[in-house]
Amino acid sequence: MRWSGDDDQVLEVDLAGPDGPVVLTEQQGRLDTEALAGAQVQSLHGCTVYVLSTSPWHVVWQSDATVVEAVAAQSSDSVQSVVAAFPGGTFDDGVPARITRGWDTVTGVFAQP
Repeated sequence: MRWSGDDDQVLEVDLAGPDGPVVLTEQQGRLDTEALAGAQVQSLHGCTVYVLSTSPWHVVWQSDATVVEAVAAQSSDSVQSVVAAFPGGTFDDGVPARITRGWDTVTGVFAQP
């Protein structure tokens, strides 16, 4: 596990599974589905994912207020179970959710060393 991206805003988790390695990235924000027009859409265990590539298998989806990506050599049951383990949900643009995200940002600044 490591933080990357501008200001360490992207969490990367490298997993080793029975079907090979899987790289997951998580970043707070809203998935731009308009930019994904034309991408194949799949439902995996109730989670809607956009397939960006099949070889390697690269998918992206919205998990509440987080955009998640998974990259693996190929699609498999074990990789799909990793996707299914994430909670579902769309990006909440309501006032309470926006206040919570703003407060998390403010408190995150004070938590930095």
